[in-house]
Amino acid sequence: MCGVIEWSIIYMKIFLIYLLLMNIAGFAAMGIDKCKAKAHAWRIPEKTLFGLSLLAEAPVPGLGCMPSGTRQSIGIL
Repeated sequence: MCGVIEWSIIYMKIFLIYLLLMNIAGFAAMGIDKCKAKAHAWRIPEKTLFGLSLLAEAPVPGLGCMPSGTRQSIGIL
C-alpha cells in the first residue's frame, strides 16, 4: 500500500511542476506580447496566448496584461 501512496505523491509533484512551468510560460508570453504591441512589432497570435492559458489551467497567464496598465477584461478571471 505504501508504494501507491509514494507514486501518488510523485505524480502530484510532477503535476504541480507542470502547472508552475505553464503559468510562467503564459505570463512571459503575455508580457512579451505586450512589449511587442507597444513597439508596434509583430505580435504573438491570440490563439497561442489563449492556448497557453488553457494549458496552464489557471488564470495567471491572464494576469500578464495587468502590469502594463491595460483596462481590458482578463477573460478567464
